[in-house]
Amino acid sequence: MKTLIVYYSLNGNCDYVARRLAEQISADLEALRPEEEPPKSGGMMYAKGGWSALTHRTPKLAALSRDLLAYDTVIIGAPVWAGTYPPAVGSFLKQTVFKAPHLYLFACSSSGNSEKMLKQLGKKVGTVSASASFKDPLKHQDQENAAIDAFAQTILKDGSIKL
Repeated sequence: MKTLIVYYSLNGNCDYVARRLAEQISADLEALRPEEEPPKSGGMMYAKGGWSALTHRTPKLAALSRDLLAYDTVIIGAPVWAGTYPPAVGSFLKQTVFKAPHLYLFACSSSGNSEKMLKQLGKKVGTVSASASFKDPLKHQDQENAAIDAFAQTILKDGSIKL
């Protein structure tokens, strides 16, 4: 059984979670790379990023290096932007048909409130085995590492991954 983590990360939080999960469950990683991104900090990050998320922009993405059809388990990770998922994830969803029997989701946010976004994402991908939310994992590593590890154990206990 093969596992792939597909994620988008502007400021490194989702990248941190994806890499920690990948180590624990022996997953491959695929970072979504849009051709154009908002600034990484300041007011324009929120203005441009939030507006593009709310208006459902779909930027062009760099080609994926992995074939999703080769994986039995796919984990999708994204930050919360203006209550929804970022445009790069929207582009990925538009161009992807999910065939993996096991789908998982994770979200990173500053507020810790990602339920709305995870529900939206779940509606787009189909049946989700489990999901998790992490609050600023780079700033709160001690607390969030335990939550990431617990999510990894949930995935492993599901039985879709054989180490």
